[in-house]
Amino acid sequence: MKIIARMACVALALLGAKSQALAETFRFVAIGDVPYTSPVQLDRLIERINPLDSRFTIHVGDIKSGSTLCNDETFESVKRQFMSFEKPLIYTPGDNEWTDCHRANNGPYDPLERLQKLRQLFFATELSLGRHPVELDSQSQS
Repeated sequence: MKIIARMACVALALLGAKSQALAETFRFVAIGDVPYTSPVQLDRLIERINPLDSRFTIHVGDIKSGSTLCNDETFESVKRQFMSFEKPLIYTPGDNEWTDCHRANNGPYDPLERLQKLRQLFFATELSLGRHPVELDSQSQS
């Protein structure tokens, strides 16, 4: 009986080890609302994120404040910063960079035209941003 109990314990331990080996953990960084007012704000954040032990960074939108110009220069500046992330940067636009662009203090711009500009600039390929991009799946591929 002791041998069977030991064998059962060994089998359970091996099963646990196998399932543990199959489970993979990783870290990622989530940011948003940056650079809201100053490019320096994002530069400092990138300096802190690049050395971290993370797999990628997700930016959940609002690369500018709701009262900042929605011009091409603003978008291009942020893209250059995004490309300085060491690991992949996955970006999802927020409302400030396109839907709020109709406001007089934002340009004014046509929001749909600004969305098209964002797509052209940030989503021209199926790769993430950053120095070491990864391939992404998107809804447009479905």
